[in-house]
Amino acid sequence: MSNDYSPRTSARLAGFIYLIVILGGSFSEAFVRQRLVVLGDASATAVNIAANEPLMRLAFAADIIPLLLNMVLAAILYRLFRVVSKQGALTAAFFVLVSSAVQAAAMAFHIAAIIVLRGSPAFSGFDPEQLESLSYLFLRLHAYTYTIALLFFGGGALTLGVLLLRSIFMPRVLGLFMCLAGACYLANSMLYFVAPNLSSIALLLPALLGEGSLTLWFLFVGLNEAAWRRQAGLEA
Repeated sequence: MSNDYSPRTSARLAGFIYLIVILGGSFSEAFVRQRLVVLGDASATAVNIAANEPLMRLAFAADIIPLLLNMVLAAILYRLFRVVSKQGALTAAFFVLVSSAVQAAAMAFHIAAIIVLRGSPAFSGFDPEQLESLSYLFLRLHAYTYTIALLFFGGGALTLGVLLLRSIFMPRVLGLFMCLAGACYLANSMLYFVAPNLSSIALLLPALLGEGSLTLWFLFVGLNEAAWRRQAGLEA
């Protein structure tokens, strides 16, 4: 491992990317889909989408751009935390990559919900009510696929939390917060499928504590570079 490598710079880049991921996901899910999708009412949902198509397309971009950046984030986190555990860092990176792949598939349903309402000749055999129902179905499939992605994301957060706890170059309280975040993602996603009535956005609020704290620490502090080099077996 090169002595020219700057783990603090990498950590700050990871914090910047993580901030984009949080802001992008929050915008598209909380401020667009949650506001436009009327559960159980395909017609009202279709009206909302038709009236806010540019916003829906912006939400698509706000989700896709962080997914592309996740490829870079996975590589950065692997290099930062392989000094703690190579296998653990690789596991965390795989969780991030699989989560991103599943969420990318979910985004196909998001854009399909817009396309079917635009009156394409391919859907000339459908009446307006059927197109509304089809658009709503795509949005529900997006929600389910997105929730599956969060299962893998939760696994990555939990693994990263364990790596933080075992590191000597980051505050261990951040590890506890990230373990809590991962547990919340895993619990809420499983409940979404096996006990929908118990699933709630409130279960994900503690996750914001973990991810937000780690993001801010990466951005403004980075990490203890001397301690990182000691754990890596390099000279401080």
